[in-house]
Amino acid sequence: MSKKTLLHDSVNGPVLGIGTALREHHNGFSNPWEVNESRFPENGSIKDRLRFLLHYAVLAPSIHNTQPWLFRVSNSDIALMADRSRGLAVVDPDDRFMIMSCGAALMNLRVAMCRYGFSPSVRTFPELTDPDLLAFVRATEPDGSTRSEVDLFSSISKRRTIRKTFENRPIAQADLLALSETAAKEGATFRTMTRKDLRREIATVISEADRRQRQDKRFRRELASWIHPNRSRSHDGLPTAGTHVREILIGSDPTVVRTFDTGDGTAAREDHIVAGSPVIGVLSTDADRNADWLTAGQALERVLLHGTSLGLSFSFMNQPLEIPKYRNRIAEVIETEKKPQ
Repeated sequence: MSKKTLLHDSVNGPVLGIGTALREHHNGFSNPWEVNESRFPENGSIKDRLRFLLHYAVLAPSIHNTQPWLFRVSNSDIALMADRSRGLAVVDPDDRFMIMSCGAALMNLRVAMCRYGFSPSVRTFPELTDPDLLAFVRATEPDGSTRSEVDLFSSISKRRTIRKTFENRPIAQADLLALSETAAKEGATFRTMTRKDLRREIATVISEADRRQRQDKRFRRELASWIHPNRSRSHDGLPTAGTHVREILIGSDPTVVRTFDTGDGTAAREDHIVAGSPVIGVLSTDADRNADWLTAGQALERVLLHGTSLGLSFSFMNQPLEIPKYRNRIAEVIETEKKPQ
């Protein structure tokens, strides 16, 4: 899930690139997807080098690709802030997904800093009087404990969210275990489901939540506001792919379905989801506060990067986690007292 934390993983399939735009003091940068390692300003000031690393931070996934983050670079520090102007009042009223999205960007920043010889020192929520300030990241001398982060670097620019069904072949249990261990390093739990009966139970909840959202005019209008006809300029939001916004507003456009492109203009049914997802994964945390959401975002991106390095692809199925009733049902299905994120 944008995004999102319910995801299904599989071997490489067709990809849908997500454009991103860097906003530091809202100054424009070139398209970060085209960032070139060779252009790192090796002899530049520490501020110039840190600004370069932000190109990798903003390649993180975000809900509706809203990219709800702001970065401020000062000397050897980077401040990460939530951009509340990009909030989603209907689908994310508590800003949970917004903070998770920022957490994913923070993970990318940490990985990029390690790759270029820094050791990131992170202080989360450093000023209780400023809820928008999510983290301070200070560039310090490497301490020799960042090898695993360096190994994830090449996956940042390769990771994509896809909306096509996956190849129908199993994923090695060793790889699934590795994803769970990766999430645990960030303080989260990532559980993967391969049993068909359990995947079908989850798929039923996803499908019900999807239909519920499709019937909500407020949801459709909010989604339509983030579908841009020319993403080559904005780089944020969702691609039109032939979408007519009017059709979305009246609830008849198939792009409202965010699980799979079924090709027939109908909501993704349980059988589509089960058939298209060899594995369904749920990322959870012990508690459900702002700090847990930031943790979940970092854990999510670490899972995505590690999975990408294993040749896996991911798609988000957030619908049940965007409605409290269905979020609780997901927890019941997987029999956990943790909070599905």
